[in-house]
Amino acid sequence: PPGPSVIAHEPCGESGEPSLARDHDGDGKNDTLHVALEGREVCRAIDTNKDGKPDTWVYFDPNGGVRRQERDHNHDGTVDEVTHFKAGLIEKSERDSNHDGRVDEWIFHDENGKPLRALHDRDGNGKVDQWWSWLPNKKGCATIHTDRNEDGKSDHAHETCPPGATSSPAPVR
Repeated sequence: PPGPSVIAHEPCGESGEPSLARDHDGDGKNDTLHVALEGREVCRAIDTNKDGKPDTWVYFDPNGGVRRQERDHNHDGTVDEVTHFKAGLIEKSERDSNHDGRVDEWIFHDENGKPLRALHDRDGNGKVDQWWSWLPNKKGCATIHTDRNEDGKSDHAHETCPPGATSSPAPVR
């Protein structure tokens, strides 16, 4: 599989960097920590579920654009997903979808930030056994390939589309 087998949390405010805690929703509790270095916000730690602990972290590049986002989806204190950005658009995501501490899903996006392909390790053995390819001429539709015998090749493929998906004309070349 591409990328690391575990997601490493990038520190954001845990080391005592200059920061500003804010109560953005007006409930009397700080829910966002803005961390700045040399007068520039470098990251933000956000508590989205009101349990007093951050579960989303956003990291900024020198120009103020988002370069990385981390999420703890099940609120267990461990990052489950990291999303990488390039020029403000999603470039790729890595997820631990079954919360076993290892990355088992990789999603790659095109230059416009739209999903292009995804790789999955569904059985947790460290090998990709399912891959998705989004179809450019059918909005939201993808072809899903599955490797059932672990030989690295597709044994089964099918197309899936969300309700109401429509085809658009294929690009003329």
